[in-house]
Amino acid sequence: MRLYRIRTQIGTLSAIVLLLGVAACGDSRSTGTHRTVAAAHSAAAEAPPRVSGHATDRDNDADHNDDDAPALHFGRAASPADRRHVVALITRYFAAATAGNAAAGCHLLAPVIAESFAEEKHLSPQLTARKCAVELSKLFRTNHALLVEKRRTLRVIGVRVQGDHALAILDFPTIPEVRLIDARNTAGSWGLLELLDGGLL
Repeated sequence: MRLYRIRTQIGTLSAIVLLLGVAACGDSRSTGTHRTVAAAHSAAAEAPPRVSGHATDRDNDADHNDDDAPALHFGRAASPADRRHVVALITRYFAAATAGNAAAGCHLLAPVIAESFAEEKHLSPQLTARKCAVELSKLFRTNHALLVEKRRTLRVIGVRVQGDHALAILDFPTIPEVRLIDARNTAGSWGLLELLDGGLL
């Protein structure tokens, strides 16, 4: 299922990685560029969210570098309303996943992801939904124990928004890294762009 993550994030994350490269160049003690000043100002104005037990490096994921900075500073902080909607979406999705309720899980996915389960373009919405539920049920069943543990310890420590794309930053105390899951706003409704959370790298 990582294919879905790669496909949905490739455009946005490639742009973010490019910006990270520019910021890294500015860290080499050269001080004259507008980008370096802007990046420094942004980092000073908004500290990264605190992750459970990880306080030894710049992005608090215990790997002693700042490789998750593109996610932690993606776009802008979500508005209170968008944050509530995205947090509720993720919470409901993990609840559906642990209950094995694939039909409910499919309803929480962005349309582009739910529809991608249907290999034939002419399938009706009903058949597409059924296909989604069948495939998602397999995923939930295979990952049941992990999903139960994740739901129990889930913390959404940040929601970043750029346009219609939201990046939620998750913390699970037993996982020593920042975890991410993407969402998209389609016609005023948020839906997940991924079937499972994942790391940035």
